[in-house]
Amino acid sequence: HAQQVDNTHGAAGSLFREAEEVTQTVAALTAAPPVPAPGGRSWEWVVETVIAYQEQPVLLDPHLEDIVGPLMRAVRARTELGDAPEMRELMYVVYILCKVRGYKTIVRFFPHQVADLEPAVALLETAAV
Repeated sequence: HAQQVDNTHGAAGSLFREAEEVTQTVAALTAAPPVPAPGGRSWEWVVETVIAYQEQPVLLDPHLEDIVGPLMRAVRARTELGDAPEMRELMYVVYILCKVRGYKTIVRFFPHQVADLEPAVALLETAAV
């Protein structure tokens, strides 16, 4: 039995059923210090949820700012501290978002100030070692 999609709401964003849970989880896990996510959700849950929308990635669009913004602020904060044990998890979620929705869409939510260039280069240099 095929599951029917409810289009009665009109807005594509309303069809991203887990939007609130994803944004709450991202907010909790990117907090400094990270706090437990509602329902014990993890980065793995966020990744699995985003991947589930691979066939209809446009449904994520109305919520991308609320997802990518906190991720990139957390990356910036951890880069400035020089201590980023969870950087791999943060960047993996960004990678999955780029893979599912396309990097051209996701990069619009990246910080683009000149001040961010030096920490980004420093992070790349430490990752290359």
